[in-house]
Amino acid sequence: MHWNRAITLKLLTFWLVVAVPLFGVSQEAPTTPQVPKESPLKKFTYGGGLGLQFGTVTIINLSPAIGYRVTDKILPGISFTYSYYSDTQLDVSATIYGGSVFARYYPLPQFFAHTEYEVLNGDWLAEQSRFNVRSFFIGGGYSYRIAPRVVFNLLGLWNLNDGTFSPYQNPVVRGGFQVGI
Repeated sequence: MHWNRAITLKLLTFWLVVAVPLFGVSQEAPTTPQVPKESPLKKFTYGGGLGLQFGTVTIINLSPAIGYRVTDKILPGISFTYSYYSDTQLDVSATIYGGSVFARYYPLPQFFAHTEYEVLNGDWLAEQSRFNVRSFFIGGGYSYRIAPRVVFNLLGLWNLNDGTFSPYQNPVVRGGFQVGI
């Protein structure tokens, strides 16, 4: 009987030292692979428009824009505008600046709905001081991919606040590049 206890003790020790840890390892829950988080900076988009015309009528327009992709479908942003206009025949020139806030909704990767509120400050009448002109746009656009993270956007918009001093004539057609999308 004493011999059986020694064998039993050795077998029990073997199972505790070798078999139980192996059994424990095989029973671990599977781990989910860690997906690297995308940097918040990669959600920003940059772009805008540039317009140049030289001659009797000179127009210089700079409109940089920055957006932040909240989801794959929602992109709000801000834009700034600087315009210079000169007509040598009429001896008129004007400087216009301002900004806007916009939002885009992408129901499909290449098509988007667009809404925008813009305030421009200019010397719209040569005899009077500068004042603001507000515009509220709705419409849509198409994004044409020209590189992995670069698109050309073409927009068709309608100015709902088309007034006497509005620099836009409905419909408003815009084009520009966007990087980071």
